[in-house]
Amino acid sequence: MRYVISLTVLCLALSGLTLGYTLSTDPFGIFHNDSETELSRINQFWYMRTSKPLRLLRRQPDMVIVGTSRTARLSPDRVGIEDGFNAALPGATAHEQRITLAYAIDASAPARAVIGLDFDAFRAGRETSRLGFNPALMRAEGAPSHWLNVALTLKRLFFSTLAVQKSYEATHLAGQRRDDARYQADGSWWRPIPQASADDFEGVGRQRLSAFRQSADAGLDMTEYRRLLQLCQASALDCQLLVTPVHVFDINLLSTSGLLPLWQQWHEQLVRINDEVAAEYGQRPIPLWGFNTFAPAVAEALSTREDNSNPWFKDSIHFTPRFADLMLGTITGQAGAGNGDTGIRLDQASLPLYLDTITDLRQAFNVREKASVDQLHTKLGLAPTSP
Repeated sequence: MRYVISLTVLCLALSGLTLGYTLSTDPFGIFHNDSETELSRINQFWYMRTSKPLRLLRRQPDMVIVGTSRTARLSPDRVGIEDGFNAALPGATAHEQRITLAYAIDASAPARAVIGLDFDAFRAGRETSRLGFNPALMRAEGAPSHWLNVALTLKRLFFSTLAVQKSYEATHLAGQRRDDARYQADGSWWRPIPQASADDFEGVGRQRLSAFRQSADAGLDMTEYRRLLQLCQASALDCQLLVTPVHVFDINLLSTSGLLPLWQQWHEQLVRINDEVAAEYGQRPIPLWGFNTFAPAVAEALSTREDNSNPWFKDSIHFTPRFADLMLGTITGQAGAGNGDTGIRLDQASLPLYLDTITDLRQAFNVREKASVDQLHTKLGLAPTSP
């Protein structure tokens, strides 16, 4: 009996020490360690589907942002929105974005929302959700086990081998972290560019071409987009839709892969379905913003990239905080943060000119930057641009 008691006391002591260590370290920033310095001690990238729902629940924001890693650059804090949270998830599917927004509405009743829309998220045949996404944790479809899942998630983040491992990394190995992303208290994150060069476009370009070729025959699936709009219209939420911009070089890749007509059709469906859902609810269409005609950013030069200390794009699809601040400031009307000439409200009247302007910008860019573009095309196994 004495042995059993001693063993029990030892186990309890070890458990208490473990829990005290992980709680005081709090590597995922659930309760208190949520500054940039503290969050950036570890690579948060792979754990956001677990940690962000809990961070959102604790923060109770007045404005929420949902989307993919592109939307993750939008920082409420940087443009002067004190009570905002960026709930964007890496590679978020359209289904995950809708569930995340529904959870935010249910958990914190925000007054405003910004929703980032990526072409890739609306391709047919994509998985509904990705590894680590827990609909029950998000109260999806009224899941009754929400608080049980909150408890189980807290256990994983504070009382598990993962919790101990990440706490150790945060306290002892932070300086050796290979991932250089900066994670913010408002949920936003991005990777700094130590030295910009045209090569930044090559790696993502290879990934994009591979993905385009694998899904060349896949069309569009706008089901979740319609549900997302219905969710916004049915709530009292002030929603803004953002078509996340890409560099015109990425549009070259879409064109080469035969997907440019589908990309343009996607824009047309964004506008049409927005109008249809608005009519269904007797409301105005939700503001739909496009920024792919802002030439200084989307047609940013490649030839002088190494001399650019503050570029607009990290690669062909991920814009930098510089562009993110301008867009979010414009969308939300933050004084001094936006620019009325930066974005365009997309509707049936403005969309044709918007798409034509993008075509003109791409063609002018290919002529002006022909040497740099052809060099990148060669590295990617593509034919040179036409004279």
